[in-house]
Amino acid sequence: MLDEIYATKIPNTATQRADVSGIVSRYLPIGTSRSKTQEILNGLGEGTIEESASQIVYTTRQGEGFKGNRREVVVKIQFDTNNNIQSFTSHIDKSNNL
Repeated sequence: MLDEIYATKIPNTATQRADVSGIVSRYLPIGTSRSKTQEILNGLGEGTIEESASQIVYTTRQGEGFKGNRREVVVKIQFDTNNNIQSFTSHIDKSNNL
């Protein structure tokens, strides 16, 4: 999943951001259980997972900002009362000026 996300072209040069929800939805479709979601995210081998009762926020980055090639991935997942994925947002940011 991360290789596909990192390979995503950033078409919006103003915001340096691209929506990667289509990629994430193939790996974490709506209705996926919280335990399966945790298993998939932990299996990525990198990144930070922050959890609350109704949400998981996964973040990771690749590259070095001072070279203008850093990519940051953010996936915010909302769970329903049965602890299944209800919705999510996900994007990749490109940093050119750190």
